[in-house]
Amino acid sequence: MNQCQRCGTFFEGPVCPDCGMPRTTLCPRCGAPNYATAPACGCCGLLFAPQRYTPPKPRPSQPLYEQPAPRAVHAPKKPSPAPAAAVQEKSKSRRVEVTVTVILLAIVIAIVAVVAYFISLHSIDGTYYRIDSDHYIYEEYLTLDGRTWKDDGGETGKFTLSGNSIVIKQSLMGETIILFTGIVEDGQLRLRFMGQELIFAQRGRYASAIADDLSFEEYGKGYAVTGRGQCKNTIIRIPSSHLGLPVVAINYLRGDDIKSVEIPNSVTEIGDRAFSGCKGLTSITIPNSVTSIGKNAFYNCTGLTSIMIPDSVTSIREETFSGCTKLTSITIGSGVTSIGEKVFSGCTKLTSITIGSGVTSIGKNAFYNCSGLTSILVEQGNPIYHSAGNCLIETASSTLISGCKTSTIPDDGSVTSIGEDVFDRVRDTTTKSKILSKQPLSRA
Repeated sequence: MNQCQRCGTFFEGPVCPDCGMPRTTLCPRCGAPNYATAPACGCCGLLFAPQRYTPPKPRPSQPLYEQPAPRAVHAPKKPSPAPAAAVQEKSKSRRVEVTVTVILLAIVIAIVAVVAYFISLHSIDGTYYRIDSDHYIYEEYLTLDGRTWKDDGGETGKFTLSGNSIVIKQSLMGETIILFTGIVEDGQLRLRFMGQELIFAQRGRYASAIADDLSFEEYGKGYAVTGRGQCKNTIIRIPSSHLGLPVVAINYLRGDDIKSVEIPNSVTEIGDRAFSGCKGLTSITIPNSVTSIGKNAFYNCTGLTSIMIPDSVTSIREETFSGCTKLTSITIGSGVTSIGEKVFSGCTKLTSITIGSGVTSIGKNAFYNCSGLTSILVEQGNPIYHSAGNCLIETASSTLISGCKTSTIPDDGSVTSIGEDVFDRVRDTTTKSKILSKQPLSRA
């Protein structure tokens, strides 16, 4: 940067931009000031080298802010070696911690083993009754308690259990002998004795009816089964034989807990009031061996929803299904020849009924108070009855003997009279008037 000798302006070029005064420079020999454009020193005459103007370099722009100086990175200091006494103390403390942990773990394992042992001691406790393949129960039983057993004869002994394998032992004349070996699971004992398998079932845990629910009495050439008071099992499986003879009849069973009954093919007769009042009964299968169903056999079974009567049944007696308020449909097999009075009376949810071709007799008020009935059908080929317009008609007399709220009385001359109380249970008077206004008919 130069300062003009005349006006004092600072400038960088060879000439002052304000007044045109050339800049001066000092002689390198004598130090006298000379104009920068002079060819030689005015004092000593030294010739100057030709001067060429060099424009100044641009100054770098200043940053908006000053960058911080990088920090020095120092290598981590190596820890000074710990004293030997501290190392030994730390190692000793670690060993104590490991020892305590091992001891606590061993205690926990021991507690679990003891609890498991005591649970296993009583996990199979109870009385087991001997049964046969048809689930009939004998008087023989085994009672297990802890690790001891007792039978119906008063004999006692010990048993061991490994998993579900059981070994039953007894001491005789100072020696321990093995009586049975077998398995125990799902409420059953399966024991081996002289090459044979003996099965014992625990009360309430076996999936069928056993001794405390059923009893047997001689009936014809076999036995009839009867419930012992209120049955406690929900599923009743009636055995097909007892003491080598077939079970041919069911007298009666009682119990609100009964939900399902399985009847074997040996049974030919379901007696009067056999299942009357079994309100929990929802399912029953009647086999093709049954030929007769007694009076009130399913009376007031309010949980029963549907039933199919097989072709083997020849007669359904009075009020068999009376009061089955949840019964919605029923199919009567072609083998049935007679239906007693009030068989379906009070079945308010019954919506449809199919009458087989073999039915020749239907009792009075068979469908009394079936207020939900909408469909009545008689199979083709029935010589006594036929159906038309959801009406049950006696063919020979042209008498309408049963109807429902959807009935339409045929006007083809097949109906000339209406039986007693046929539409008395059609509560909708408008519907009743529509049915009866089709044509004037006489009362039977």
